Amino acid sequence: MRHVPFIDSTGLHNLQEALKILTDSGIKVILSGVSPNVNEDLKKSNIYNLLGEGFIFNSFEVALMEAKKINS
Repeated sequence: MRHVPFIDSTGLHNLQEALKILTDSGIKVILSGVSPNVNEDLKKSNIYNLLGEGFIFNSFEVALMEAKKINS
């Protein structure tokens, strides 16, 4: 998400629908590189409820460390 400086309602809706499909299929999704502005929009939407706060990171490195913990 590092190249996403903002997200509008259509983008939030499309992301939410894609995440629903993935999580309903048992796929764990981690978002990395989330800017503070986009993070606020994700918090206001249902995306935080879908993924949980522990799956949304502003840093790729931190997200990678968390992904490794999940897979071990």
